[in-house]
Amino acid sequence: MDGITFATNLLDSFQNKGLSVYLVGGSVRDFLLNKKLDDLDFATPCLPSQIIEALDTSEYDDFSLQFGTVKTIYDGKSIEITTYRKEGKYEKRRHPTQIEFVDDMHLDSIRRDFTINALYMDSNGQIYDFHNGQDDLRNKILRMIGDADIRIKEDPVRILRAIRFKLSLGFSLDPKLDEAIRNNIELVKEISQSRLHMELEKFYHSTTHKKLLEELKRYQIEYIIDK
Repeated sequence: MDGITFATNLLDSFQNKGLSVYLVGGSVRDFLLNKKLDDLDFATPCLPSQIIEALDTSEYDDFSLQFGTVKTIYDGKSIEITTYRKEGKYEKRRHPTQIEFVDDMHLDSIRRDFTINALYMDSNGQIYDFHNGQDDLRNKILRMIGDADIRIKEDPVRILRAIRFKLSLGFSLDPKLDEAIRNNIELVKEISQSRLHMELEKFYHSTTHKKLLEELKRYQIEYIIDK
């Protein structure tokens, strides 16, 4: 079963129970780019307890649950279903100090990083796009939602994510995003070793070492490869 068929079946199963769930983020982005769907992410106005009950599972990641994400295995595939939420200020440049579950898709979209990662799709293929993400996909531009400088200061890992998407998708960076990265490049040093290694693994799965090194040198952070 391909990824989109699997996703549609899951969405239909929730809909049959009177619950709304949507494919979201990179899953929708990759579907629109005709890429294989490997990691499947979903968003919903349902509370985590409702998600767990609908999935009829007791196996899920406890750490993710505190942020409203039910991370589990469904029909043999890894999935994440996250309750719509608003986020407060970030602590230690990593996690929001406060999250609030909401039932508004637009409010949920605001907390996401890039416009191309803030797309939602229902089981009928209808796309919900609040930040012109589809236009950015067509124009091959990576653009931050909100003030790029503030969003990077919240979580410097977004610097590495921006570079990764630029390389893997062949996109260009919005000038404001590029400027924000350059102005905050020293924050890369504050990324924990575990998260740094996690991001580097994603790089190695999406681009060549040569291209990665060239891009890191552009921002003078090639030293992270040796960490």
